[in-house]
Amino acid sequence: MIPRERRARSAWGFLQRYKDGEERPAAPPVSLVDNLIVLGRGMDPPDGAACVLTGTSRSLQWLPNDDDRVSRLHASITAQWDSGNWPPLVTVQDHSRNGTFLNGAPLPSGQPHALTHGDRISLVLSVNPLCEVSYIYEEATPLPGVASLAAVSRRFPAESQPAAANTTTTAAAAHSSFPPLEGFPESPLTSP
Repeated sequence: MIPRERRARSAWGFLQRYKDGEERPAAPPVSLVDNLIVLGRGMDPPDGAACVLTGTSRSLQWLPNDDDRVSRLHASITAQWDSGNWPPLVTVQDHSRNGTFLNGAPLPSGQPHALTHGDRISLVLSVNPLCEVSYIYEEATPLPGVASLAAVSRRFPAESQPAAANTTTTAAAAHSSFPPLEGFPESPLTSP
């Protein structure tokens, strides 16, 4: 688990999970910290998932789902930075057999589509009876004093960012692996 102060400083977005049309979230929001987010079935991503999606062995953040109707490698969300400016260009892409839906409309397989704050990504969607596994995308707000994300991206290059869902380190160890951002006080986790 990423410490609260680290999560708030490094997340570029959040996914809030909903199930079966419920108004209340089914789980706490997930901080999006890596530039490649992969949604699928199972506790671990399929071997070589990043290579299949990007052609490289870059890191990814895995968001597992236990619903049998979700494909093993269902969809991906990518953040692309334009000269370190906020916000990043965020896209979603379907990789499933049964489809992914954006705000209720089916996404063509293999084609990226832009995500905006408040968009609903549905991995499972049927109407009679209503059966849905979905996520609402929320854009993170940069903290005051951070004019652009250029300072963050210089300190945390994409290849050195840990994948939040793949790590099993303690909160203190996860926090200590990041250098402090300028203008932010030190956390009690790193105090002597």
